[in-house]
Amino acid sequence: MMKKKFEYIPPFSLIPQLENSEKSLIQLIKIKENSNNANLSGKIRVVRKNKTFQFYLITKKYDKEGTYLPRKKDDFAKALLQQEYDKKILEAGKKELHFLRKLTKFYKNSSLDAANNKFTKSKRIFIEPVQLSNSEYAEKWQNVPYVKKPFYETSSEFYTSKNERVRSKSELIIANALLQNNVPYRYEFPIELKTENGFITVHPDFYCLNINNRKEFCWEHFGMMNNDEYAASATAKLNAYIQNGWIPGKNLIISMEAAGTPLQTKTLRKLISSYFDDVLA
Repeated sequence: MMKKKFEYIPPFSLIPQLENSEKSLIQLIKIKENSNNANLSGKIRVVRKNKTFQFYLITKKYDKEGTYLPRKKDDFAKALLQQEYDKKILEAGKKELHFLRKLTKFYKNSSLDAANNKFTKSKRIFIEPVQLSNSEYAEKWQNVPYVKKPFYETSSEFYTSKNERVRSKSELIIANALLQNNVPYRYEFPIELKTENGFITVHPDFYCLNINNRKEFCWEHFGMMNNDEYAASATAKLNAYIQNGWIPGKNLIISMEAAGTPLQTKTLRKLISSYFDDVLA
């Protein structure tokens, strides 16, 4: 199935990262300003000799060699080297902070994100925006039509908090956890995998979306891993996913359970936070 494109370019807001970098730089500048030792003067020339280092103190502008410092002056030499380094870091940090502040101001007032967000909801009805808000994108993404796998008459009935039928208690727990944490998903959405014998259609338990970065994930729950036949089938399925670029830890989420080791809420929470930490409720 071809992936449907809903917007020309996804939102790419640098403002949170820029503001965090500003805070870190301000803190760094304060630390380096307070650590400056005005009583130290001069520069250190470092010379490697065999397996040791020698320090030479330079106090005059045109002195390239400097005066040799005995071992008892090592702490002084190291402090002077640190001071020289801190001065360069302080100078570079102030320049970078100035640049970041200008860049933050630009993104808040003149970036593509800013222009896109200036149109009200009522105006957006009559235009085709190049970007969608998270809620707009999630709505379009979840409303993509597809054919679900049928339920058998003998199948147990489990319904999520949005009244969607799933096949097991574990899937019910996963679905409700995704809903609770505002993670859009499509239940058993079909995808094609290429195998040695041609293409096959599989229906991952959940096809999930990280709404902030528009990244999609397959989530497979393997619920009977103590059963040898089931485990062998799960292994073959997992290998097929990997061969088609669905990699565990990257864009394929895997959860498992077996008799005596059921799916735990804390394990589920850790899984969701690993892939959707920036969208958690």
